[in-house]
Amino acid sequence: MLVITKEFVSTYTIKAISNFKPDTTYCSEVKEYYYIPWKLHVNRRTDQLEVYLSCDQLGTIWSVQANVEVKLRSPNESPHCKTATVNFNSEKPKENSWGWKQFADWEKVAKNFVIEDALHFKVHVQILNASGFKGRDPVLKFDNESMGELSDVVLVVDEQRFHVLRKHLALQCSYFKSLFFGSFGESKKSEVTLSGIDPEAFQAFLEVLYLEDSIDDNTVEGILQLADMYDSRAVIGKCEKFLYKESEKSGKKKLELAIRYKLEKLEIHCCNTIKTIQDVRSIIAGNIDEMSPFLMKRVLKRVLEV
Repeated sequence: MLVITKEFVSTYTIKAISNFKPDTTYCSEVKEYYYIPWKLHVNRRTDQLEVYLSCDQLGTIWSVQANVEVKLRSPNESPHCKTATVNFNSEKPKENSWGWKQFADWEKVAKNFVIEDALHFKVHVQILNASGFKGRDPVLKFDNESMGELSDVVLVVDEQRFHVLRKHLALQCSYFKSLFFGSFGESKKSEVTLSGIDPEAFQAFLEVLYLEDSIDDNTVEGILQLADMYDSRAVIGKCEKFLYKESEKSGKKKLELAIRYKLEKLEIHCCNTIKTIQDVRSIIAGNIDEMSPFLMKRVLKRVLEV
């Protein structure tokens, strides 16, 4: 099955640090990524700063395994960073959060990491496994009777059935044009199985083909992957537009997708967001070996303008 990387970057700011006294706790608002609620907790002790990330799900049995990276920004030096592979678990109350009792020495934090009386955290999470969460509610139901009456073929993805119209898919995807109206045996079948596809991503992809506004930061990577696989230029264009106009994904992630799917407008957008040398380091980290000479030239040109 195609693997869709589920990761996000979230930022948090603690203001009025001059009033952040010992035994004071900062608790962020809940932010939802991939239908999982997350919250950051920061505790000030006399000589230490404690940092915890929690999965704020209630009332169900759930578990999440994730790689977690927490960075504390500095105005003058490299950020202070801690990483861990974490197992969040509802069945053991103490395991619904994870963190560091000794994230950083408070004296060092106060001296080197306060920016305009505030602390700025960046949390990067890569979800490895997750279970027990509701997931995405479909906008269209491709498996009900009314959709079946308006369709002429059933696509089966991991035992889930999607009633669709051949011509509608063929007009937007060259893959389905060849599959349904070419010389393949599937052109005469009333039911076709698609292998190696995530059904939730395929649901969102079909919704976009049927002109629903289903692209967001949770779905865009899966939709883009399928649009590239099935050669739907219109859907690729919609995903690219979302990424450079609305997405809150990191610059590094956007550039990674731009390179992988040859999204020129997104590449230009990523280059235009570069404002500091730190931005350069952040955006090209992990991507430099895959950058084309043309894109590298764009980045270097932008560096000279900074």
